[in-house]
Parts: sequence; C-alpha cells; structure tokens
Amino acid sequence: MRKLLFYLIFIFPFNTLWAEETNSNIIVQNKDTLMEETDSIMTTQNIDSIVEGIVSIKFSDTIPFNNPEINRRKYAKDIGIKFIHPYKFFENSKEFNLPRTLTLSLGIGVMYGAANAWWSAAWYSKYERGKFGFFNDNGEWLQMDKAAHTFNAYFISRWGHNLYRWGGVKEKNNIWIGMLIANMWQLSIELNDGFSPKWGFSWGDMTANFTGSMIFGVQQYFWKDQKFNLKISATPEKYPSDLRPRTDNLYGTSIGELILKDYNAMTFWLNASPGAFIKNPDSKFPKWISLSLGYGATGMLGGFENKWCANKDSETGDCPPESIIDRSDLPRIRQYYVSWDIDFSKIPTKRPALKTFFELISILKVPFPALEFRSDGKVKWNWYQF
Repeated sequence: MRKLLFYLIFIFPFNTLWAEETNSNIIVQNKDTLMEETDSIMTTQNIDSIVEGIVSIKFSDTIPFNNPEINRRKYAKDIGIKFIHPYKFFENSKEFNLPRTLTLSLGIGVMYGAANAWWSAAWYSKYERGKFGFFNDNGEWLQMDKAAHTFNAYFISRWGHNLYRWGGVKEKNNIWIGMLIANMWQLSIELNDGFSPKWGFSWGDMTANFTGSMIFGVQQYFWKDQKFNLKISATPEKYPSDLRPRTDNLYGTSIGELILKDYNAMTFWLNASPGAFIKNPDSKFPKWISLSLGYGATGMLGGFENKWCANKDSETGDCPPESIIDRSDLPRIRQYYVSWDIDFSKIPTKRPALKTFFELISILKVPFPALEFRSDGKVKWNWYQF
C-alpha cells in the first residue's frame, strides 16, 4: 500500500506529461540569446513584437516575419513556437513546469506523512491495533461524520487541482489528480479505522469521500467552475460540568482534537452563487454572493445514542447495567439553516497572491444572519451563524 501511495502521489501526476515535456522545443531563456541563436531569421524589432519572456523555438524552421501578409503569431504557433511568460510565484504556469510539479509532489508527500502522524496521535493513540474489520456507522452522529467526509474530500480535491494547475499540469489531468489525492488521503484514514477494534473500515465513509470528490470533479469538468461549493463553520460548545467527563473523553480537550471530533460544534454548508448561472455578460449581479444551506446537529453524547458506560471507553455494549449512564433525556437534534455567504474565490482580482489567499479562506462560512429549522419543530432566527 505504501508503494502504491508513493506512486500515485509522486509519479502519477506527471508521468503522462513527461513525454510531452522531453519532446518540446528548445527553450531560449532571454531575448539576447534568442537574437544570437536566430539572427538569420529574426530582427530585434520582430523579437520585441513577439517575444513575451521565454520563448521555445524550433531552430530548423525559417520564419518569414518580414512578410506583412502572414499572421506572425499564428504562423509561429503552427510551426511550434511556444510563448511562455515568466511567472511570479503565485501565478499559475501556463506550460508544464517540472520543477514546480516535483516540488508539489514532494511537499504533498511530506504533508501526508505529517498529517498521518498528527491524526494517529489525536485519534488512534489510545487504542490498540487489531485485525482488519468492517463497521457500519451509517447511523452514527446523525450523519454529521458523513457530511464531514464529503466536505473533506471536496476541498482536498479542489486544493489538489489548484496546486497542480500552479505547476502547469493540463486541466483534465488536474481534475483527476485532485480527486485521486482526496480519495487516497481519505482511504488511508479508513485503513487505520479498519485496524482499530473501536471502529472498522466503513463503506459509508468511502461513499461520502467519493461523493465529495465528484461534487468537485463533475463541476470542474463540465463548467470549469465551482458554481456549488462546500464550506464549514464551527462554534465551540459549552458543556455543563456534569457532562464534561464524557465530552472530554469523546472529543478531547485540545483545539486539534475538538476540530476533528466535536460534531456538535460543526455546521456544513452547500453554497450556490446565483450570479454564476447568469449568462448575460452585462449582468451586474456579483458572482461572489452566495445562497447558503447548512446542516448541523447538537445534543450528541455518543455515536448512536446518549448512553455510555461509566467505566469504559465505549458505548453500552457489554457494560454492567449499574454502570450505564443514560442521558436519553437530552434530545439529539438536527439543524437546518438558510443563510447568505461570500464566495471569496469569485471576487475578481489581478493579484495572484491575493487570489491564492481568497481560495484558501473560501473553506470557511462567513458569519451572516441565518434562519434555523430544527428537528424538534422549533424555528430560530440567528443574527449571525458561524
């Protein structure tokens, strides 16, 4: 499995592109070199009107730039000249860039190892490893864990795609690479679950992972845009003192553990930008304004029910009846929200660094008023929902 992950993360992203890169034309680094190498077929005036930074050229071809009836750019394209801009750090490469792609692949590999170490310490360190097994957890946590898997896979796919676009990888390959990174990353978590006696490999989780990556991939393939996107918000829960032993055991006490585990504090959002569907080019409706539908849950002190064993880190199971703590009096409530949001990734800007920053923070729901519908029949108005 480790060899497979190594191949998929480090080799696959550019193995299909290597032939194209090695067979490309000779790259000339600056105008002076180009003038020296092609003095017989170009003039300084022609170079200034055509060259935009780095140029790749077939030296065996003679370019009739002095003929006014020939479209020089079209002719250059037909015979194989490629115009490559000198890119700033945050600017996406328009040509396959091997150093960037290698750097990305190595960086993702390091991040993958670090994230697995953190995840193992935060989640699995308390439990012994056992034989590989399966677990049907589709009814747990009011499906909040499935929403989390869908969200994670969506954004890993999206970020993976954007990273390799920075490296100049072709768009269709980018889509597959982003989806592949997301599903392989999530698969490693499921494999860890499979060897943990407390959990098990979940086909429901894998289905949610695939769904999240498809939400990204289908849109990017057909629209080349994310008209729908997923977001997250979180508000720390304040638990009464009599429940703290249970919540501390379930969700932990550190910020890292709470981010990973406390589904009571999370809300997942599906955003749609009405402006992205307006085809009229003269429309003034901003594409960065989004309608946002949210899903959350509260009152959960266990995966399936609010019962647990006082002296065991488990649900009731084989717990002696006298040790069972039953807090079924605390209702487990689903929460549905309607709100507005800002899609920062659709705010127009010509600055690559700012565009990158907007893409990074687009994972978060902006606090806005929200109408809340609850499964206990109550309807609430929240002046801000985050």
